Amino acid sequence: MEDILKIYLKNIKTFEILVNKAMNLSCKFFRRRVDTWEEQIASDIFGRICTISFSLLKLIPESEIYKKINAIKLWDYSSICILSRTLLDSYLIFYHYCIDIPSDENERNFKKLFWNYYNDYKSIKNLDLMKSQNSYLEIIKERKNIALQQIENNHYFQSQPDGIKKNLKKCIIFKIPNNADIARKASIDGNFYYATNQYLSSYIHSDSFCIDQIAIFKAGTEDAYRLIGTVLYYMIIFLSLSIRDFFKIFPIINTDIDESILNIIKVFEKLARNEDE
Repeated sequence: MEDILKIYLKNIKTFEILVNKAMNLSCKFFRRRVDTWEEQIASDIFGRICTISFSLLKLIPESEIYKKINAIKLWDYSSICILSRTLLDSYLIFYHYCIDIPSDENERNFKKLFWNYYNDYKSIKNLDLMKSQNSYLEIIKERKNIALQQIENNHYFQSQPDGIKKNLKKCIIFKIPNNADIARKASIDGNFYYATNQYLSSYIHSDSFCIDQIAIFKAGTEDAYRLIGTVLYYMIIFLSLSIRDFFKIFPIINTDIDESILNIIKVFEKLARNEDE
């Protein structure tokens, strides 16, 4: 128990250091004037990654924030897993749209067109569900229709199989390729991605497995530290990769990073590749 707790507390400190650095970077570059569309949305997505990470600190037992705000010692393991899964998804979106910039201008333009089209498509759906009478709704619908025409005229979109095109137009999917392929491009080992995604996804739905795991979970035990410690390990990896890639978009910030942060990123980057530390 003592060794497990020692490693657990060390990893909490590591995650706290990364969250603090990420939030400082996000605040520094938020709404800053940028040169490309990818840089523009990178700042917004990275801000979301920071928000999720900060929220996780509130849930992780023994973190400084957890100790300050929790009058009741609540170990919410399922919510930690769910938010960690969201952190993973956000990183993959970040990588796909902001880091993996295509050399083909048609594909690059498609990404921008589809990002905006998807936003308007979902906005319309939500406003319709609310039975909104806002006059701005008609403007969004017109903008969405124009974007759809531009997408349909895009050569990259035209090169896709009919099933993919149909799913894109209905916004059933948000990106090409799938998450597993994006993870590989981001130098995340395929087996590691699959195992991590499966593990974290087990707690999204309230099925019999999820409920049973919550029922047998006992706060403060060796198994509890081991389970949350496993998810904490995933969090550090996702946030390390996010900071690493933020440097790629805004290389000027390398002057704002100290050696200890770089060393953390290097260690957990290797773990994501499933290499020995």
